[in-house]
Amino acid sequence: METIKKSETIKKSEFKFILESKTPKIKTLTMYKVLLILPTILLAIGILISSPSGFFNGFEAIRLASNTLTTDYFALAGIGPTFINSAILMYANIFLLYKLDLKPNGIIIGALFLIGGFAFMGKNIFNTGAFYLGGYLYCKYHNKQYKTVVIINMLSTALSPLCSTLTSLDIYPYWVGLILMILSGASIGFIMPTISAHVMTAHSGYSLYNMGFACGFVGVIVFAIIDGLGFTTPAQTIIYTGNTLLPMIIMILYCLSLIIIGYKLNNSSFEGFKDIFQYSGRVMTDLVQQVGFAMTIVNMGVLGLMSILFVIIMGGQFNGPVLASIFGVIGFSAFGKHLKNTFPIIVGVTLASLLLKDSISTTTLITTALFGTGLAPVAGEFGTWRGIFVGMLHMFLVLNLVSLHGGVMLYNNGFSTGIIAMLVVPMMESIKREKDDDTDATEYERGVLSILLKTTKKLIKLHKNNDS
Repeated sequence: METIKKSETIKKSEFKFILESKTPKIKTLTMYKVLLILPTILLAIGILISSPSGFFNGFEAIRLASNTLTTDYFALAGIGPTFINSAILMYANIFLLYKLDLKPNGIIIGALFLIGGFAFMGKNIFNTGAFYLGGYLYCKYHNKQYKTVVIINMLSTALSPLCSTLTSLDIYPYWVGLILMILSGASIGFIMPTISAHVMTAHSGYSLYNMGFACGFVGVIVFAIIDGLGFTTPAQTIIYTGNTLLPMIIMILYCLSLIIIGYKLNNSSFEGFKDIFQYSGRVMTDLVQQVGFAMTIVNMGVLGLMSILFVIIMGGQFNGPVLASIFGVIGFSAFGKHLKNTFPIIVGVTLASLLLKDSISTTTLITTALFGTGLAPVAGEFGTWRGIFVGMLHMFLVLNLVSLHGGVMLYNNGFSTGIIAMLVVPMMESIKREKDDDTDATEYERGVLSILLKTTKKLIKLHKNNDS
């Protein structure tokens, strides 16, 4: 592997860059091979532990379900079919990205892992395709290349439960539901590129889950319409409570393999890993571009192990929602998350859970804490204590948002992190500016006093000389 050297400026907008970094030059094909490891493992194990009848019955259950938040596919279809469902979605999206000649970067990796993660609790091969159709039509209408919106399409599948809901109702024939599913999914895929670009300015990049924020508002409006028309099903929560030792072992081994592979790709060195902590994580902090693919996947492995350790400490299970949140942390460790800016958020959420008047499940606590790390840029930019503070706010807010969109939007935590960043960050920036102004004023005053003092001494000396 050839080593290249790149110089970067210290300030660019409000992001922090590393001055001199050396990153191994890794081929695009090699990156895709690394990304194929996880779906390959899931597919192989899913096939091994599933019988043919169990596979078909599991996928039929997935197809017929409304898939609203929270539908754990481990409980609905079984662990084997769920693994296969996640593998298929990841394979399909990797193939699409490769054919579009896109080189893996931070947001691509983050989107891919969200797809794979939510394939454990809401996304499947039946309810996601229409969104891509909408994005394709958007590009045809605006005369753009599809590669410019494919990531937005991938993330807009947060509203895939809407498609499932429309096909699961028994008030009309199934084929009518299919038509409504395609029309609604395509319509959302068509409008999301424009909406996502506008909402980014609201939180200024301090929430990593911009599409969760955008889809949250769309979900509120869509749910209000379909609920008013009577096109909704009763909200339900399905959580798997069986043995989850196998998923835990798979995730531990996978995270360790990422660290080892990254070490090998980086010329058998961890050089550059510490540089990651110099970044606040604010969008767009593409760690693949800043520190290289090798150290990025090491960071993914490290944060994955941290997430697994948190689940174990909290006494949680590695069910569908928990795996989805771990996937989210791993994926967005390529797009701004690291140990320094995620830990305060997790602490804040955990502390807030102790203050709630009503007890919550361990699964809810874990998923809220891990998905809440979408607020990592706040801790990275403003410090640990403010990171803990927004983590606490996130816990209080996220529990009250599902009723607004009725569970037809999967990125509930992303919706919450966007709202918090939009409201809290301006106040933090204002306080920070005032302190900076005070510091500048103090330094200015000291400078003026110093000049006056020197001038006074010179005048006194001159006066003495004149007297003599």
